[in-house]
Amino acid sequence: MPRLRISMVLLVGLLSGCASSLTGQPESAVSGPLHTGSHSLDRASLDTLAADIRRGEFGNTHALLIFRKNELAYEAYFSGDDRQWGSQEWKRSVQFGPARLHDARSVTKTIVSTLVGIAIRDGHIPSRDTPLYDLLPSYRHLLTERKRELTLRHLLTMTPGLQWNELGAGPNDEVRMYESADPIAFVLQRPLVAEPGTTWEYNGGTSQLLGVILEARTARPIEDYARQVLFEPLGITSFEWRGDVAGMPSASSGLRLLPGDFAKLGLMFQAKGRWGGKQVVPAEWLVEATQMQIEIPRAPEAPTWTLWSGYGFQWWYDEFSGAHGPFRVSTASGLGGQRIFVVPQYDLVVVVLSGHYGKPGTSWTPEHILQRVTQSLRI
Repeated sequence: MPRLRISMVLLVGLLSGCASSLTGQPESAVSGPLHTGSHSLDRASLDTLAADIRRGEFGNTHALLIFRKNELAYEAYFSGDDRQWGSQEWKRSVQFGPARLHDARSVTKTIVSTLVGIAIRDGHIPSRDTPLYDLLPSYRHLLTERKRELTLRHLLTMTPGLQWNELGAGPNDEVRMYESADPIAFVLQRPLVAEPGTTWEYNGGTSQLLGVILEARTARPIEDYARQVLFEPLGITSFEWRGDVAGMPSASSGLRLLPGDFAKLGLMFQAKGRWGGKQVVPAEWLVEATQMQIEIPRAPEAPTWTLWSGYGFQWWYDEFSGAHGPFRVSTASGLGGQRIFVVPQYDLVVVVLSGHYGKPGTSWTPEHILQRVTQSLRI
């Protein structure tokens, strides 16, 4: 399995007591320019939701943070089992809390996409439509014929048209990529089975390619670039980035963050890239990244209240029916039930962290929690 590559672990002082009235926790995940408040959510409904989570109705859920109008409205942590990325060992009956790092899994993809947007702003990458032929000169011999049409946008939207199996039965191409002596060559050598830009297929290889391009174009390790241009501006000082994929971390799933830092990212996304009075990520990038770039088939196991689904720049984009009518959600999503839900219609950001690894029937559990949260809104 890939070995651990720790970028930075500096446990910092968090604001204590500011959410104790909400959760009974001795300290809060929140630090930085945030405040607490109720903001038209029914507290009794949320307490019932938290009690249902503790009773196991929502499986192995670890944390729930709810923000409305840029303020913390509810925060709760739970005990459960956990398995960190790159390990097959389960840790049993873990008590989760604001100072415990948690796997992001494929939320990492969304963060890597965000770094691409910053790199374009800073001139490291010409544009979203730059050909891979120009971005990966060492691999031009693999970008022949129609593969020369592949662009950065195709990676961002997972539409390169390359044959890839990551969610279906049979050999998992993401695992095979990790085990390959040259992961980038492994991805680019996959047969082209569809016209680039026309067909969506979940593909962690696209995220690893984005990470390689970032390291090449910025001339620095991806974790150092993330720290400078994204994490430090948001006050994120404690994180791990796991994996050793031909000398760099897993750009598709290796990050670990504190619960409150998942929330900071969601709030920054909601604010179109602004944080603490500064434009951290270009607004136009986040508007484009969080919108539907391609419609995708509705998953067979999706809840009946899923109206349609799409994909942006390593973001999921869905429309759900709810108690107050249809609402659209941009989601950073990770295996095992990691979610940052951004719901502009309700000025709502919800973070759910979980440990539903390898458990059938749990993939939509966070969305069921989100539905319960929206039912608590007083519109």
